[in-house]
Amino acid sequence: MVAIDQHDTYSVRVISRSHLSKDIVQVELEESSQRPLPDYEPGSHVDIYVQDDLVRQYSLVKASDAQASYQIAFKVKRDQGSATELMCELLRVGATTRISAPRNAFALDPQARETVLICGGIGITPMVHMAMTLVKAKRPWSMHIASRDGDELDLLGPLGSCSEISRYISSQGDRLPIRDLAERAPANAHLYFCGPEGMLQEFLAATQHRDPATVHYEQFQAAPSTGNEFTVNLARSGAQYVVREGETILDVLRNAGHHVTSSCRQGICGMCETTLISGVPDHRDRLLTDSEKASGRTMLICCSRALSPELTLDL
Repeated sequence: MVAIDQHDTYSVRVISRSHLSKDIVQVELEESSQRPLPDYEPGSHVDIYVQDDLVRQYSLVKASDAQASYQIAFKVKRDQGSATELMCELLRVGATTRISAPRNAFALDPQARETVLICGGIGITPMVHMAMTLVKAKRPWSMHIASRDGDELDLLGPLGSCSEISRYISSQGDRLPIRDLAERAPANAHLYFCGPEGMLQEFLAATQHRDPATVHYEQFQAAPSTGNEFTVNLARSGAQYVVREGETILDVLRNAGHHVTSSCRQGICGMCETTLISGVPDHRDRLLTDSEKASGRTMLICCSRALSPELTLDL
């Protein structure tokens, strides 16, 4: 087992690449000097440094028991200059890039009596390792996959024959019944979701009456930064900035020329965690524990806002 330092990065080389469809690319990465990569748990993701100023997060698809390599898969958005289009261009066999150590904000609960996996499109990627782990542990589970045309289903590999998997192909008129699944799931079942924003909102609405500890989800992108405007004071420099609705503290500081380390912009990686000197934060991350949030000592400035008129940060 390779120990993980969350601040480590690794040079990796693309050793294989395949197209599951016109727009879905699967890439296998190994450490450039062929050393073992860190172990990871189901639901983990890595940051991929596409360029110095462009970092994206991708779930790890389970490749094998030996962590000689990592697999990722992504759907290419055919917008000129999109990150995935750039990824598709740069991550060719033999190319090298850097990745972070694996992180996990979407972990399986080992105490769950039953696990229900719900995913849409390329949101299947973290679910593959989860399902493999549940099969190996002989724990009750089911997976429900929504796909436009079924292209993502090749990622299932040997799981494809499992009776626990239900497929809903929208091009054939199928629709994933998220509300029905949530209502039928036992109260002690844990539900996991990964998929597009519209489906996520449907999932959150369908699970709002369940125990929050049994509801888990991963977003494709950061939620909109809504809320009243507030002022941010930087204790070290004495600078002061107004953060308006639709803006994040991180964006305001970067636009003003401050270098602030960040990665995910979703409140899951912790790279932008900043010490809070005064003020009341509105924590919107999915990383800090309840006790850490209650202490008010730090906040993740990529997504969290303020409940007080002003915040003072140790910057």
